[in-house]
Order: sequence, then structure tokens, then C-alpha cells
Amino acid sequence: QMTNVLIWAVLSYVARGDGADFLRRSVKESAADLRALDDPETLRLMVDGIKFGLVQGPDAFCRDWEAMEGDMTAEARALPHPLHIIQGAEDPITRPEFSAAFVEAVPATTLEMVEEAGNLLFYSHWQRVIDRL
Repeated sequence: QMTNVLIWAVLSYVARGDGADFLRRSVKESAADLRALDDPETLRLMVDGIKFGLVQGPDAFCRDWEAMEGDMTAEARALPHPLHIIQGAEDPITRPEFSAAFVEAVPATTLEMVEEAGNLLFYSHWQRVIDRL
């Protein structure tokens, strides 16, 4: 229940025009993610994404958090094809050891660690991600 309050507070802060400040503060422990935010286009895209969240309201963000909390290893093992995870080596949110544990639990999965990338891997190393697709 506190998630709604937290998300509402974040969205309100961003709505005041403090999106860039919020993003920098939220990744301050990750040098790789701070470097990603140094790219003006990445920063703009992220701020715009949060602003779009204002339209959706806090419930959409809360559903995302709930989905991240679930254990999906059984579903992944049941997939008819192998999985490939591209992971930022400096990701402080989805920590590399969590991805390694997932690979251990789902043997058909491979893990590719990207040095000097954090949680914002899809912004900072987007070409590498596209190339793997």
C-alpha cells in the first residue's frame, strides 16, 4: 500500500519539472548510470517516460513493481526456446548475481555481462542490445 504513496510522490516531484534531478539522485550510486544520463537525449527520453507515467497514474508503476517481485523461473523453464539476458555489470537494481541465479535455475538461459553499463543499459548501450536481437 505504501507503493502508491511512494509512486505518487515521485510523479509529483517530476511533474514540478524536477525529472532530471530525480533521475540523477535515483542513480547516484551507479557511476555507469550517471554517465548514461550525461547524454542529453537519454536524459530527455527518461524524463519524458516518467512524465508519461503521470498520465497513467501510480497504479501502472505499482503493477510493474509487483511483476518484478515474482519468481518466473518455472515459466521460463517451460518456454520452448532459450533465453539470453543482457546485463549491465554495474546494475545496482537488477544485480548481476540475481541474473546469474536465474541462469542457474533456467539452464537454457545465457547471460551476457556488459562492462561499464548499469541499469540504464537499454539507453547507454542500445546498439548492442539491438544487435543481439
